[in-house]
This record gives sequence, C-alpha cells and structure tokens, in this order.
Amino acid sequence: MITSILFLLILSILIALAFQIVNILKIQDVYRKTGGKIENEDDLLLTKGVINFSMEAAMVYIVFAIVFVVLLFVLSQGKYIMDAIKALFLFGIITLPIGFIGKNFEKKIKEMNVITESEEIRKRYKDYLEQWGKAQFRIREES
Repeated sequence: MITSILFLLILSILIALAFQIVNILKIQDVYRKTGGKIENEDDLLLTKGVINFSMEAAMVYIVFAIVFVVLLFVLSQGKYIMDAIKALFLFGIITLPIGFIGKNFEKKIKEMNVITESEEIRKRYKDYLEQWGKAQFRIREES
C-alpha cells in the first residue's frame, strides 16, 4: 500500500511539473513572438491565447489536485493515514516552488508594454489581466 501512495505522489508531482513546464514554454513563446509588447490585434490575440491556456491549466490542475487527495486517502484505507498525510505534505512542499517559478514567468505577460494608439486594445488587455486573476476557465469577451 505504501508503494501505491509513493507511486501516486511521484506521478502527481510529475504531472504538476508537466503543467508548469508547458505553461512556461507557451508564455516564453508568446513573449518571444511579441517582443514583450502589444502593438496590434495579433499581439493581443497571442497574449489572450496564453492567458486562456494558463487559466484552463489552473482549473484542470485544481481538479487533478482534488482527485489526488481523494485517491490518496482511498489508497490509505484508514490504516496508512499518516503516510497519506506525509505524501500530501511532500506534494505541497515540492510543488510550491514550482508554482512560484510559474508565477515569475506569468509576470512577463502581465507586465507587457502596450504600444498602440488603439484604446480598444489597451482596454481589452487590461480586462484580460483582471480576468486572469479571477477563478474562471477562460477570458470572457464583453459583448
């Protein structure tokens, strides 16, 4: 049973790491393509895409974390509850720095320069950033 808990812990850490790596690579790609600035609609759409991916990945990750916790306690069968708690603690300790690293990359998108005459693009970018901070699956466009 302890090997099952250990396997689940390692698998969960690897999945969390994979989520973060993919998100970081997408952020870097958008930053490289835009040169760190939003000058037109194409730049804004690239930025929106990476924000949407980040939001979607965060929601999927939350669901995954809940499944991890449930599976962990089911596997412990009450007999190995302390091992399950230790695994949960290790998961948190190991994935916390991974999350901080991801947040540092997200800052690149949040601090992009908006170099355009279009007030509409400025407004939408600001709106995207505000929505990014909320618990939702994707950016919603104003109608």
